[in-house]
Amino acid sequence: MGGSDAGLATSDLLPNFDVGGSVGYSKQLSGSSKGQDSYSASASLQYELDLWGRLRTQRSIAQWEAQATDEDLQSTFLSLVSDTCDLYWTIAFLNQRISAGEASVARVQRTLQLVQSQFPQQVAVAFV
Repeated sequence: MGGSDAGLATSDLLPNFDVGGSVGYSKQLSGSSKGQDSYSASASLQYELDLWGRLRTQRSIAQWEAQATDEDLQSTFLSLVSDTCDLYWTIAFLNQRISAGEASVARVQRTLQLVQSQFPQQVAVAFV
């Protein structure tokens, strides 16, 4: 991901070579039957001397940024895995609490049934 930025900084340390060319044809409108051809070519070579280390520094910065980007990606991945694990265990805990609550309600209902079967209707309602 960030490696391409470091590659661009490395390319600044190499010379730039440009080549160009053009071809043209011109003819006057005033009766001249013969036209004129024109040709041109150009080439240039540029190289920047790194006397004060600016290019090396830019390259070093690009490499550090690329490494930081990779580490940020790894950190984000680990954070995502951690959050997923936390949520998984939270859901498991809440499911366990729901089961315990349902079991408690079932025990209370069974107790109510036992009380209602042992005592007359008026007394059993007073316990509820």
